[in-house]
Amino acid sequence: MNARCSIIAFFVLTSSPCFANDYLSGVYCDSGRSILEFQTFEFRKMGVPIANARESFDYLLKDNADAWFFMLESVTELYRNPEEFQKVLKSGGWRELCVKKVRGY
Repeated sequence: MNARCSIIAFFVLTSSPCFANDYLSGVYCDSGRSILEFQTFEFRKMGVPIANARESFDYLLKDNADAWFFMLESVTELYRNPEEFQKVLKSGGWRELCVKKVRGY
């Protein structure tokens, strides 16, 4: 009986919109972080114009405009100061801020 209640409670809690928002925000942010870390940094080193680096996030515009806007701001910051941006990215602070911005609260 106790196990059954736990299973039901799990499904009720994880199927809530808040959980979905947290999960989707995390997915958008993790995806964006990978692009920033492995592609955009290289673009910056090679001298690729910032406009081309921003195009990497165009797919987000239809899905989530908040995520798209946050990624464009991140590209701007990365191009402005790559060393400092790398520190914030590695510390986890960037992901935390990203999830808040994308989730909306």
